[in-house]
Amino acid sequence: MAWRVDLSAEVEKFLNDLTEEEFERVDACISLLEQFGPNLPRPHSGEIKGSKHHSMKELRIRYGDEHFRVLYAFDPLRRAYLMVAADKAVYDFDGFYTKFIPIADDMFDRRIAESKTLKDAKAKKTKATQAKAGKKGKKG
Repeated sequence: MAWRVDLSAEVEKFLNDLTEEEFERVDACISLLEQFGPNLPRPHSGEIKGSKHHSMKELRIRYGDEHFRVLYAFDPLRRAYLMVAADKAVYDFDGFYTKFIPIADDMFDRRIAESKTLKDAKAKKTKATQAKAGKKGKKG
């Protein structure tokens, strides 16, 4: 099963700013996430401490002296949402989490709300379709 992975505008910008070699390394890790979903193991993925979302994780990509991290979580529709990305070493390692976890938490709050709205709309459409099919079945 391939897992759906959605990128925020921030992650897209981060990817566009990488060199070709850096991009290939990060893209390979994203491909592993598509393949393994929430079961992606270390060293490619790790849990995040300090987030208000227990499901928040990070993609862990090492390239030379760079320690790329991409914060992500799976939304209620079971889609991976990649929210923020940066070279952890630029932020003195722990500073990365101090800066980006609150941003990712806010982004994921919005994603959850959007997902619930979409999920509710799909449920209403399914109920309407079933009701319509039931009425047709009673006519014949």
